[in-house]
Amino acid sequence: MTYHVLIAFCVVILLAYIFDISAKHTKIPGVILLILTGMAINYLASSWKIGIPDMSGLLPIMGTLGLILIVMEGSLDLTIHRDKSRLIIGSVSAAILL
Repeated sequence: MTYHVLIAFCVVILLAYIFDISAKHTKIPGVILLILTGMAINYLASSWKIGIPDMSGLLPIMGTLGLILIVMEGSLDLTIHRDKSRLIIGSVSAAILL
């Protein structure tokens, strides 16, 4: 069983890499392609009566980690200029107050 999980993780990583490369050419984000792949696998598994383990306890943690990674990746593209300092200070103060 452990080998199956490791192989599944490796396949997901390879698919993510392939989808990331194809996203540059198709303008479709790799995350969307991964979600569609997961939906297709779920549909095929249910139609072929393959049991999928219940991961509902792990999903909130994985979702939170995924969201953190997406936000951190998006922050790499930010550029800070002096002319935007007023907007930045206003945004930070609004975030602190609210």
